[in-house]
Amino acid sequence: MDKKTFDLALESISTDRQSGASELARQCLSIIAESAHKAPSDNTTELIQLLKQRAAQLIATRPSMAPIENLLNRWHAKIPLSPETELSVMREQAAVTANDLINISHQAVQQCAMLTAEYIGANQTLFTHSLSTTVKEVFKVLKDQGTEAIITESRPLTKGIYWQNSYQSGTYPQH
Repeated sequence: MDKKTFDLALESISTDRQSGASELARQCLSIIAESAHKAPSDNTTELIQLLKQRAAQLIATRPSMAPIENLLNRWHAKIPLSPETELSVMREQAAVTANDLINISHQAVQQCAMLTAEYIGANQTLFTHSLSTTVKEVFKVLKDQGTEAIITESRPLTKGIYWQNSYQSGTYPQH
């Protein structure tokens, strides 16, 4: 991933107001995986430095979203940052690690949603101050069970907007 493509991806993460934090964190890991494969680099040391810099930029883009920092720091801790590693091996290890964490994150959200939906049960009205990725997944599980939601919007600088919507259709309000 060249600098221009990375900058566009960074801007997309920065301006996305539809995705939850864990979804954005997985997008950040995808950007890191693509960077690992395609970023211009002549040696392992240069690649490591570039990937660390890009991870830091992604974290700084959405500092209030802890899952982004957590997953990118976890990625950083898991990749072997040895300049002695062959460049092609380093590229593959960095990308595979990012993709593994994407899968782990997705599975964690799904498991959390299933357990939460089981706990809530059918024909309930829920009140939440979040429309996170996990909350959306809970409503997907409960969509045919008569569950309704009252969601106060939690976007930064836009607190307190009131929504009431039935999630039986599986659709979500747009910002």
